[in-house]
Amino acid sequence: MNTSAIKGILKKVHYAFWKLHKPFLARNVELRGSHDGETCLILGNGGSLKFLDFEKLGNIPAIGCSYTLLDKRARQLNLKYMIFSDPYELMPVRFNRITGTLQTKFYPPIFKKNIKDFKDITFFTSLTNVYAHLIRPSNLYYFNYCAPRKTTHDISGDFSYTNGALDIMIGVAKYLGFKKIILLGCDYLGVPKLEGHFYAYKAPAPGKPDKEFCERVKLLSDGLEVVFVSLKGIQSPVFESVAFCDYFGGDELYRENTEIIEEQYLKKLQEGAKKKQVYI
Repeated sequence: MNTSAIKGILKKVHYAFWKLHKPFLARNVELRGSHDGETCLILGNGGSLKFLDFEKLGNIPAIGCSYTLLDKRARQLNLKYMIFSDPYELMPVRFNRITGTLQTKFYPPIFKKNIKDFKDITFFTSLTNVYAHLIRPSNLYYFNYCAPRKTTHDISGDFSYTNGALDIMIGVAKYLGFKKIILLGCDYLGVPKLEGHFYAYKAPAPGKPDKEFCERVKLLSDGLEVVFVSLKGIQSPVFESVAFCDYFGGDELYRENTEIIEEQYLKKLQEGAKKKQVYI
């Protein structure tokens, strides 16, 4: 049996194993359509966020991901939902393909602390993290990765919006009933595409546009009104595009990561960077 066939069998076994955990998804039904017809913000982790005035965002319900809560400004928002996108993301150990070593991860304690401290926020993570807590927090919900045979945003069953954090946030937004999404910090959708994150020690730099990514996200956003909000001069080839200062008001003002992230978390990020688990 060749390597490809073995991988295929292991993938089927993996899907089948987590399919047995479907009962953990049942309570997601209580969230279905809970924001029917509403507008939400979707926050990526892009470097453009360093230029934006969060005070202008008002009380619009927001969905964040990964490191959003490390940004002190996010606590001014009506942040109702958070996504931890990766399989096994809350588990303590990983094999790092970059270093070729088994490592203790730096970020699960941060994410678990977020879940514990922000009880008014609903968190979503992969079902593969169901054993990350001895006692599962009441504000933590799960989604399952289904085999990619169909497109479905049913987080109470099969969920195919799983190629990345933005895909998951869009799928969750659809399930919750939102009809309009405003994208912030989703810099890979822009032209020029901005490289880098809000927690990095340098400003984002222009990179080559990612046409394939843009087309995929456009397809997943079918049925939604989408507005891509970024910096002046940046447009998305697939969505209505507006500069932040024109849409929300205020000026673009660059902030260093040391201004928006607490020192304790910057130290954790530095530890992660040394292990090549994050780029800052």
